[in-house]
Amino acid sequence: SEIKSHLDDLIMKILKENYMALNNSTLNIYLTAGPTNPNNFYESTNPQLIIKFKHTPQQPASTNIIFAKAIYTRNNLNRYKTLAYLPNILEKKLHPNYFETILHDQNQEILEGTKTSVFFIKNKEVITTLSPFILPGITQNFLTLNQKEIGYRVTQRKVELSELADFDEIFLTNSLGGVILVDSVHKYPNLKSEFISENIQSAYNNCLKLWPTY
Repeated sequence: SEIKSHLDDLIMKILKENYMALNNSTLNIYLTAGPTNPNNFYESTNPQLIIKFKHTPQQPASTNIIFAKAIYTRNNLNRYKTLAYLPNILEKKLHPNYFETILHDQNQEILEGTKTSVFFIKNKEVITTLSPFILPGITQNFLTLNQKEIGYRVTQRKVELSELADFDEIFLTNSLGGVILVDSVHKYPNLKSEFISENIQSAYNNCLKLWPTY
């Protein structure tokens, strides 16, 4: 469409003008409705495009995680990314001594982290969660769509909390940190990132190096 073409041209122009800022950074693009009519929340005549560079963090010194029941009720709106990040922040603050909190629902189905997607490995098969109540992750989707480049089969399916003891490895992903290795999991001392997780991290990083520069 004409609007999409205009957005593509604008984004490419910004990328070329800010190439140096992209070093060790991640580009985040938000298209918002902008100011709305107080009498009609769904009416907006001035949408706003927000483009932001974020510094890419290094792998943290310790990546210990915990699995916990989600406090806030999940619904289909959780599949869409918004600027309303408060529930995730509050869920994370309940476990301040952990790098990340991986949430599960009242049925013991594993959903996602407060800021990451979660992957498991069993017999060299890579498994990630699939639910109508979680936000599809950008890096999660990349690994799923580029299995040949990553070197491992990736399956998206429902994952139960009871399966944790049977998995060989675990790792996390998000758009800012890429593939994030896990050092330890609360109550699951044998579950962590090992050889295959490290291979996937390396393959993912190599894929990024192959992207065109501007």
